[in-house]
Amino acid sequence: MPTIKKFEFLLMGFVVCLGVSLASDHAYGIDYSVDRGVEKKAAQNYYADFSGLESANFKILSTAECNADYVKSELARKQLLESDDAQGFVLPFDWVPSGAPQRLEDRNCEPERLQNLLYAKRSSTRAQASSLREFFQNCDRSLRYEMPSGPKAVISMTQTEYRYCEHPNMRKIIVKLPNGDIVRGILALKPGNTPRPLIIAKCGVMCNVGDAAMRFLLMHLFDEAPFNLLVLSNNTGADYVRDNRYFVPGGLKEGQHFILAAQMMRASVISKRISSVHAIGVSLGAHSALYGAYLSQFQPGATRQPVRQTVLASVLAACPVVDLRSSITDLFQWSIKGTIAQILFNNSIDKVLETNPELQPLFSWWWAPRTDRPRLIAEASARYLGQQKRGWNLPPFDNLEIENADDFWALNQDVTWAQKPFLTPTLALAADDDQVVNPYANTGQLAKTALAATTIPAGDHCAFSQMYGWRTSSALYRGFFLSQSPDLLKRRKPLSVSIPLDVLETASQHTNNLTLELHGVTRFSFTPGVEAIKVIHQYFSARHDLGCTQQNTRFAPLHCYREVSFNLPFSRVPNRPWWAHAPLTVPEAEALTRWANVNLKAVDQNGVLVDDTGNLATQLKWLSYDGQF
Repeated sequence: MPTIKKFEFLLMGFVVCLGVSLASDHAYGIDYSVDRGVEKKAAQNYYADFSGLESANFKILSTAECNADYVKSELARKQLLESDDAQGFVLPFDWVPSGAPQRLEDRNCEPERLQNLLYAKRSSTRAQASSLREFFQNCDRSLRYEMPSGPKAVISMTQTEYRYCEHPNMRKIIVKLPNGDIVRGILALKPGNTPRPLIIAKCGVMCNVGDAAMRFLLMHLFDEAPFNLLVLSNNTGADYVRDNRYFVPGGLKEGQHFILAAQMMRASVISKRISSVHAIGVSLGAHSALYGAYLSQFQPGATRQPVRQTVLASVLAACPVVDLRSSITDLFQWSIKGTIAQILFNNSIDKVLETNPELQPLFSWWWAPRTDRPRLIAEASARYLGQQKRGWNLPPFDNLEIENADDFWALNQDVTWAQKPFLTPTLALAADDDQVVNPYANTGQLAKTALAATTIPAGDHCAFSQMYGWRTSSALYRGFFLSQSPDLLKRRKPLSVSIPLDVLETASQHTNNLTLELHGVTRFSFTPGVEAIKVIHQYFSARHDLGCTQQNTRFAPLHCYREVSFNLPFSRVPNRPWWAHAPLTVPEAEALTRWANVNLKAVDQNGVLVDDTGNLATQLKWLSYDGQF
């Protein structure tokens, strides 16, 4: 790989890892505004109730405040990539994932099969880890056919656009945890009062709330799944450092945030809407999630028998940092990776000192020689933690004494605590080709312990959705947490709606057996203010004159397909399910589009998928976990 290409690739990898995102001008030219008055008048089963959550320790930002933070953050990141340090790496920020498949998946590699594998092995996370590796090894070639790889995959992840401030079921929040730490986040709630799992998520190093590294979690675990979601910023992010006036990386300090946030939400006015609490961390956030899993089993009320019960019902660590010392040291080597880290760290630190110059002592290590910085970070962190009153952490870390950098490093090694199985079901997952966090020095070391840990062939640094397909990545994340949520699995049942015959006939949807047309993929889309869902059927035709006779529905060139689309009015949808409503905003329409493309299936009159058949699609089917979602 030429040097400049390698630099570009690693820059984008760090953009994902550090949560750096970029916005183009078009993002500010659309009116995304939500009229909360209109929202209140909307049907009750479409929008969540956030009333009563506000307190001295829980602030909900207004839409205007949220948008102001969003625009400021995006412009700052755009300026970073237009700076002299990163000259030549400006990219358009305009990718809005629709969740739509490009081609039919191989029958043995369909997202539903992956999800069912996780269900089948739900009693053992080690068995789930083994099944995941086997699935992706067997399906690697099929799933990655014509998918981006290397720089393209990682770059596309940094271009993810999501105006979450304008989603009616999301709120940006500022929370003061019981230990006094102030954390910014996004709370996403499903409508209604049905109890459902709450997933708490944290992104990676230097990540602030709403950064690109967070957005795919909002999409996979809220838009496309039946969960409530609380996404929190990393404690190395500029906002967190400014709010709390300390800089201490790693799970020893941050892991307790998962426990404290879970307990706080359990004690809030929405407690009856929470059936269980789970956790996911990405990159450095995964280091903290693993600590949260360990802490979970030592909190009051944790039991193994007769029923396993812990604060966190399950934990997923994605592309995790495990060895904090080696991972931070690696960031400051004299290498391309180290140079990129310096650019991005410098940007984040400048943002803090620009408004709070009095915090400069927190970053005294930054002006030291590059290779001395890991030691100085550890020494400063040890001093800060050593000055805290006894009991600053949760059991079993409540009586720790930290005197020096060696203590800090030793207490931030996940493998130290993983020699015995955790009471909390925990799974760590990384890619063999991760160029940001070394998978062998991190997840590979964890795999030698009692914890469930595995790697899959591709994905680089958490770019699974780009390399293996959006629906596959969604099934992976959603499937793990569903497998650890017995309440949802008990309520799971298929629902369907019929497509009126006159709608089908008007759309001329019938297949033509004379040309051997077969169903390819089916896609869906929603439009703000429109009381209809757009259905797009793809058909494959093995025509001689197009050179398609030797092709099949999965791998044929695009000219072997035709598309037929029609609008299904919601007024014609029997029993009007929750998704059959006109979205209020562009982001809500995009979220509904993702849900539909991941969850809705086109089936024939017998309820059988029409994929790769000549049968007429007369129904839309999906799995419900509470009668709605």
